[in-house]
Amino acid sequence: MISVFALPPSPSDLYITQTPKLTCLVTSLPSDQDLSITWSRAGGGALREPLPLQLKHQYNGTFTALSQLPVTTAEWESGASYVCRVGHAELPAPRERTVERRQGQRLAPSVYLLPPPPEEISGPQPTLSLTCLVRGFYPEDIDVQWQKNHQNSGFAQNRQKFGAETAAPQREKGGDGAGYFLYSRLEVEREDWEKGTTFVCTVVHEGLPLRFVQRSLHRNPGN
Repeated sequence: MISVFALPPSPSDLYITQTPKLTCLVTSLPSDQDLSITWSRAGGGALREPLPLQLKHQYNGTFTALSQLPVTTAEWESGASYVCRVGHAELPAPRERTVERRQGQRLAPSVYLLPPPPEEISGPQPTLSLTCLVRGFYPEDIDVQWQKNHQNSGFAQNRQKFGAETAAPQREKGGDGAGYFLYSRLEVEREDWEKGTTFVCTVVHEGLPLRFVQRSLHRNPGN
């Protein structure tokens, strides 16, 4: 059964690289024949040229299609609604999906970077885990990235993604339940930790005054 999803730009594309893109994802296509994906803006208005359509043949014999529409950060923050319209021979009628900036008060995340637990440090394993806990944010659109030996020469310098697992945002329990939380865990080499390598957790979210915040951590001498 063909499914259609319209996805917002990632926070990193919006606020770091300044290259935001809307995404229309179509899954479970029986073929790539007679497929059309078009974009429009509610209320009209000019659009940029969509990026070339990406088609991928899946292991189960179906196809996945990906269409991306470049927008500007200002256009996205204006609250404009964008519509992705998908037509295919297997669909009785075209399907439309709308994507727009979430409404509501923006809540900035609190970010905590936690060292390896004592039982890991005292154990024999060659790797240790660092945890970046992110709490109290809204909306749920957020990016978490890791860096090793952070340098001031550029945001993307020495970014380490290998070994990182980031959970999906979940609603916080208790209180007014308005915010989300998540955690990201990074596996690091024990040798790196013991020699004092610095690790940085960077969180990108529109509720933050500068749109991103960083927390750094390294082993204290004698520990």
